Amino acid sequence: MATLTSAQRDHLTSLFIVMFDAAPGVKILSQLVGAREAGSSLADIAAILGNTPQFKQLFPALMAADEAADRIVATLLPESTPAAAKTWAKGWVVEKLTSGESLASVLLQAGIALTQTTNANYAAAKAQLANKLKVANYYTITLQEDADNLADLQKVLANVTDDPETADEAIENLDPEQSENPNDPENPNDPQNPGDPSSPPPVGGTSETISEKVTVGITTTIKTEADKVTLTLTAEHSDDSEDGNAQYANVLLDSDAKQLTITLNAITDDAGTDTKADDVLDKVSLTINANGTDYADLVTVKLSGNGKADIVNSDGASLVYIDASGLSSKTIDSKLDEGLTYTSTNSLAETIILGSGKDALVLENSTVSKTDVVRNLTLVDDSETAGTQLDLAASDSIKVGLTGFVKANFNSSSSLDFALIAASKSNLGDHLVFQYGGNTYIYADTGSAQDSLDDQDFLVKLVGTVNLDLLLEALNG
Repeated sequence: MATLTSAQRDHLTSLFIVMFDAAPGVKILSQLVGAREAGSSLADIAAILGNTPQFKQLFPALMAADEAADRIVATLLPESTPAAAKTWAKGWVVEKLTSGESLASVLLQAGIALTQTTNANYAAAKAQLANKLKVANYYTITLQEDADNLADLQKVLANVTDDPETADEAIENLDPEQSENPNDPENPNDPQNPGDPSSPPPVGGTSETISEKVTVGITTTIKTEADKVTLTLTAEHSDDSEDGNAQYANVLLDSDAKQLTITLNAITDDAGTDTKADDVLDKVSLTINANGTDYADLVTVKLSGNGKADIVNSDGASLVYIDASGLSSKTIDSKLDEGLTYTSTNSLAETIILGSGKDALVLENSTVSKTDVVRNLTLVDDSETAGTQLDLAASDSIKVGLTGFVKANFNSSSSLDFALIAASKSNLGDHLVFQYGGNTYIYADTGSAQDSLDDQDFLVKLVGTVNLDLLLEALNG
């Protein structure tokens, strides 16, 4: 049962409005209420909100005190506010900031002052905040609504001024059927829960379907013309191929496609003996090196069949969705074989879905603001070894360009954002792995602001709960 009064809850909503010029929505307000009930003060909560990437986008580190003051005055004081009152307010903000007070603290004080003021010069500002609170409460409390990012939460209050009719119009325009639900754990834009899209980004344009046989032991280049290409590649023997030795048919693509859907088919290589156990599979090995020049427009790659794919994704490329869930990658006797090898230095947020073979990941440019998400990572405990030890032959591989990771626990945090803030300040070290909300995270305090959550801090999300001891061995080994 809630222990806050409606007035105390309004204090939290007003704080969010003052800091973000947005309605909080159900999820964020629930987290703020939970933090308040757990003993956090309004100042504590303001400080935590002030450390979020969304707040730092509104008030970047390089913004000067007078520039921040201009933004605050423009947001909190309507046009009808007397010029002298605006000038005084700007001077007050600049004085506070230059004396060392944080932006979050200054905004908290400003919000409280506007709520309580009896000064006629700020009556319009007080009315505007009250009108925005009315609309925010209707959106969050009455409709129980949310939006999937800060920009949409700001739209809820975008046209609300000190005129009470603007609040009524905003409420009339709110349609609960049109709002998306960010409580879905796979919502890609929820700042509290970075997730991966449930389907690849939509791609339009022309389509073509190609089916090719490619010879083992040589490299074949296949040219495609369309935006969306469905390609089936089947290995075949050459007259001089060596029986009984597993070989690859190497394939490169000459392609400007935006979407590639590729099936890799193996072929049985008869060893030429009476013993079927001597037979092997010859496979297709596909190489894609996406950068600002080659495959620059490629957004999505889908892989299936039994073969090997080596994909490199560099900055300048557009590749964000790699689905290898249909890639089985087995030997002829069903042992694991090489499947997807994916290496990324791209700063975009990428979704990588692994297959059932032995996959390898290197993710070196995943951040808090643009988080790579990995599905189906398999790490297997070696049953023949005492204690927990990674079975390298049965496990995927994951590296992030960093080592020295240790385990942490932030389950007491009321949201992922709060957990990440706690991670940035942890005395366990700068490189941490932890589980939260049913998923696993690899975090490193690598941004410019040490001991503080930063947009450029390293972060990878592994969907599901991965054994942390095995993950440490994979990362640090």
